[in-house]
Amino acid sequence: MQNNNIGKLRIYKAEPHVLEAVANSGIEIIIGVANFELRDISSNQEVANMWVDENIIPYYPATNIKYITVGNQAFKKTKYGLYVLSAMNNIQIALEKANLQHRIKISTTHGRAVIPMSLLPSKGTFNNRVKNKMRSVLQFLDDHGSPYMANIYPYFAYLENPNISIDYALFKSTAPTVIDGDSIYTNLFESIVDTIYSAMESLGFNNIPIVVTESGWPSFECL
Repeated sequence: MQNNNIGKLRIYKAEPHVLEAVANSGIEIIIGVANFELRDISSNQEVANMWVDENIIPYYPATNIKYITVGNQAFKKTKYGLYVLSAMNNIQIALEKANLQHRIKISTTHGRAVIPMSLLPSKGTFNNRVKNKMRSVLQFLDDHGSPYMANIYPYFAYLENPNISIDYALFKSTAPTVIDGDSIYTNLFESIVDTIYSAMESLGFNNIPIVVTESGWPSFECL
């Protein structure tokens, strides 16, 4: 990874061999709490403490763990979304117990299901189904100085909207494609990022940064 100048890495659950392999490399790690773990962690502080004790303490700081993402697109499946905020709070308490709350930040990762696609980024809003939950999650992020984590796939927006050109989706457009007030967009990726910022601002949160946790151009149906 270092030979290819890769400085950031995300893993979807605690993988000891990966955490050991990148020790002392300086590579920043996002480590995931898997969706299937959310229920137990949300309902039992001791389980959250144990998760941190087993998956963070033995590796940090030699392994540069920067973020913990509690769940991946959990609001896409209601049964997981019920547990996200409580699990985040319990992992936060566990980090505070280990005095790591200022060094490792907690978030959760969202996909396109929480924000309907808008051709004008300034009109971005959260899906009504999850709006109240998102307000609570954003409050947590704001309180703890954590970022909003986003899986951004221009492919899906392109696939679903015949008005989106392939050049706009692939960073190949050179002329302004979308004009939204004073903002001019030549690519879909930046448009999606600003749509997320607008959605957060619509709920009163203006200072939460975004960390992109997935992207690319998927070609397999299972994705």
